[in-house]
Amino acid sequence: MKVEDIMTPDPVALRVDRPVREAIETLEKHAIRHLPILEGDALVGILSDRSVAPWRQTLLEAESWHDVDLEALLLDTRVGDIIERHVVYVHPETSLAEAIDRLLDFHIGALPVVDSGGALVGIVSYVDLLRVMREMVDEA
Repeated sequence: MKVEDIMTPDPVALRVDRPVREAIETLEKHAIRHLPILEGDALVGILSDRSVAPWRQTLLEAESWHDVDLEALLLDTRVGDIIERHVVYVHPETSLAEAIDRLLDFHIGALPVVDSGGALVGIVSYVDLLRVMREMVDEA
């Protein structure tokens, strides 16, 4: 079995020049934990719900305090300023075994899936892999 068999195709992604506030809202709106970041069609980074947690807390505090300056900071800060640019990724034809190894080796929860030209085509998470394993347990 390959990554393309279980990945979520055309994942929600955000452009590198978008504000951090939009990233927080996107993660919440789509109930996702990992947000690939693009510059043009190229994958240049990834944001996780954990990496934006301090920003989310700051946003909540700014709104509750009616702190316009702090809210402005969140509007002015771009995701490109805070993303992890060393992205561990896989290709659609990558085996599930290799995808699992990468998740374990790098202690991450999701892998963007890129085509041979580097364009984002999907994402595979530990939840996707657990679903497959659950089906295998039922079949055994």
